[in-house]
Amino acid sequence: MLKTLIILLTLTIVGCSTVNFKNMSVEEIIVKTNKNMHVWAITEFEVTSTGNGDFINSGKWFLSSGRFYNSRESLNVHLSNQVVVEFKKKYGIKNVTELQGKKIRVTGTAVPKEFCVTVGCPDAISMNRPKMYIQTQLIIESIDNIQLL
Repeated sequence: MLKTLIILLTLTIVGCSTVNFKNMSVEEIIVKTNKNMHVWAITEFEVTSTGNGDFINSGKWFLSSGRFYNSRESLNVHLSNQVVVEFKKKYGIKNVTELQGKKIRVTGTAVPKEFCVTVGCPDAISMNRPKMYIQTQLIIESIDNIQLL
């Protein structure tokens, strides 16, 4: 009886810890993150703008679906340092700007991040705190979670 209970408990825990990524559009992802939800998604989009972490010597790359990364309508994909190294080797890309106009497929968890546009912003966003915005970010930490199409 105890063995059966342990097996059932283990199967329940394993089953609950599995994440199912759903095919979604960038717009669907952003609607959910603007409601402060985390979204497990697979999406494709054309990279409209790019950036890198040179200003903080991070080596990260940033790929955005929107013209402006700080727009509420932009999905912002962050590639970790290790993924950048692997991505350069895999696709022969030397500079992040080479990805502008290219289509990518990403798999991951999109999360809402609050950002302040002026010094001294409050800790939370509300109707009477317009100096903050929510940016939708999806962080890629494995080369398996990004493809150049």
